[in-house]
Amino acid sequence: MTTEKKILQVITEQKEYIKEFKTEKLVSRKEENLFEFDSSLAQVVIGVRRSGKSTICHKVNHILVCFYMCD
Repeated sequence: MTTEKKILQVITEQKEYIKEFKTEKLVSRKEENLFEFDSSLAQVVIGVRRSGKSTICHKVNHILVCFYMCD
């Protein structure tokens, strides 16, 4: 599978997963307020393992389009 096709497959799978995600049960974090929703720049979330990066992305996904990659 080409890299482009693989990336499109991952994005499609993540969109389906996010549609079913329930954010009201997630813990609020002060870092959620650091997103600049009106910026034309990419908003990047970094942190140590198990620090809540995906949780923050799920909570702001109703405003931003979020995708993630693991290396």
